[in-house]
Amino acid sequence: MSTHYYFSWFNDFFPDKLVKWLQEDLQDRQSLVMISAQPSNYEDGQINFEDITEWTWLHQANLMFKEKHFIDYRMQKEEARQWIQNASVIFLCGGDPVQQNKFLAEYELTDVIKNSKAVILGASAGALNMSAKWVTSRNAAHTVEIDTIQNGLGFDPLPMNHTRNATTPRSFKATCSPYRRRSMYMRQSRRARFV
Repeated sequence: MSTHYYFSWFNDFFPDKLVKWLQEDLQDRQSLVMISAQPSNYEDGQINFEDITEWTWLHQANLMFKEKHFIDYRMQKEEARQWIQNASVIFLCGGDPVQQNKFLAEYELTDVIKNSKAVILGASAGALNMSAKWVTSRNAAHTVEIDTIQNGLGFDPLPMNHTRNATTPRSFKATCSPYRRRSMYMRQSRRARFV
């Protein structure tokens, strides 16, 4: 069983306690694979990692990798699958959870990610897609006509509800057993930590 981290969002950098946990859990820093939640929003050319917010969090925490790869529609399916199979850390980025969910299905990445022994990180949309199920809502920033239950990767039995409004911008709540709601970042392995 790999270790899973579920993040909502960080405006600047990871909190110190989280950095400590990540440094403990990310011992193998050979290869980082980041998966876009806006896979069609990039022009041709190479991605600049300094422009990826989630990368800046890792960089600020001094979590460096020998190789790093960013997966979106510019990469061929087989190449994406190969990078994920060889990754020591997989980071599902924030953005549009509906687009990311469709991309994972279209590129047939779901089983590859689920079978990986890598540490899995997910921020916002990425965390939603790591969960068992989540709700896409017309009240959120999704382009949907009706509220729909989406299947996530199903790493952990966490149903997620994405909310986005004026009072809770870019946040989500996770419903966790025994039916408590908390804003959180969480490390899931054989244990979970709520902060």
